Amino acid sequence: MDTPSFPPSSKSFTIYPIAWLTVCFVFGIFAADYFDFVWQIYLIICLVSTFSTIVFIKKQLSIIFVFIAFVSLGGFCLQVEKALVAPNRLKVLFDSEKIKSSEPVDLEGVSLNKPELAVGGFFLLIKAEKLYFKGNEQIVSGKVRLFLPIRDEQIAQEYEQLQLGYGTKIRVACQLQREEKFLNPGSISNKEILDQQ
Repeated sequence: MDTPSFPPSSKSFTIYPIAWLTVCFVFGIFAADYFDFVWQIYLIICLVSTFSTIVFIKKQLSIIFVFIAFVSLGGFCLQVEKALVAPNRLKVLFDSEKIKSSEPVDLEGVSLNKPELAVGGFFLLIKAEKLYFKGNEQIVSGKVRLFLPIRDEQIAQEYEQLQLGYGTKIRVACQLQREEKFLNPGSISNKEILDQQ
């Protein structure tokens, strides 16, 4: 019985195939962040490259098509993730300037953690449900990290009486901010960090 013969490949690829494919996938994610094509284009490139890999399976050229397929797969995954962001997401409302940063709003939602102590107050993570802006009520989604200042002992006692914790329903008047401040060249964007979290 004949065993199938596979094309000769480079030693470094056959020793570390997952590492090479991971690098291609990650490169595709970063490239898609700069080349903002629709997800269908990345899917077509991925399918064509996969088909070409099968056609040229016995040639060295097939490895290049595998790399192209994984690069386009990374781009496809990023674009699909972006497309799945709901239009009522707070991030989308700010980026489209339907709400401007630091404008006063009333936010209603549910606390996702216990108060996290900080200098001069504490942080609270809120799962947003409704937003009241300029007299209009709007259903929203997304997470908001609130800073609640403690200026004196009386305010600390009032916060204590609220018994804030996981699952607490909250409505608060606040100013939501989504902007870069004092960004040094080469430093990571605070907005990007929050979006990834």
